[in-house]
Amino acid sequence: MPTGVNITKSTLCGGQGGINKLWYICADELDNSTAGQSAVTLDNSTYSCACVASFNLDASAPGSTPGFRYIQFEKDTAFFTNTANIPRAGAYNFTTTVQWDINRMNIETRCQLDCLFEYANCCSEGLIMIVKDNNAEYHVLGFYYYQSKAEYSFFGLTVGAGTQQQTGTVAATDINGYTVALTTTVPGLIPQYCGNEASIPVFAP
Repeated sequence: MPTGVNITKSTLCGGQGGINKLWYICADELDNSTAGQSAVTLDNSTYSCACVASFNLDASAPGSTPGFRYIQFEKDTAFFTNTANIPRAGAYNFTTTVQWDINRMNIETRCQLDCLFEYANCCSEGLIMIVKDNNAEYHVLGFYYYQSKAEYSFFGLTVGAGTQQQTGTVAATDINGYTVALTTTVPGLIPQYCGNEASIPVFAP
């Protein structure tokens, strides 16, 4: 049975909203098949609960060279939320959504988004994401670690409601461009990645 803990006040000062960059990979490209190999390596020693220390890629994944792709954002255009749902008494889960706006519809951006959507749609377990927020903290979306059972599961993100392209109505204030929303449902709070940008295994074309 899970146990309660003391919760201490944060000693961190300030804090900025929004996200700076994200990396994404199809969950199918993480290695769950090799004997003795885990798709994700966890660090249980540094903090009071586990964080994700590294990802292990499946070199035999069909149809693709495994590795994280990245998405860069303009300032004040991207965020993620993880919001609790109470479907019935004594039960809860969280809806995770990462969303961003891209100004100005154009051919190149449309092609890039079509590729992202097709890639996400072909992933049987959805997309796993590492998100860097504007305080240089890294979060792992589409993944959950059950602290009390020392087990993890994937809950990959897929294209969600809120994704649209629009011209807007008011020329001076409305967006002409794209809004992208990717979403999933997870059992609890989003875990963090305790590596850094240099240690993310990126796709090498």
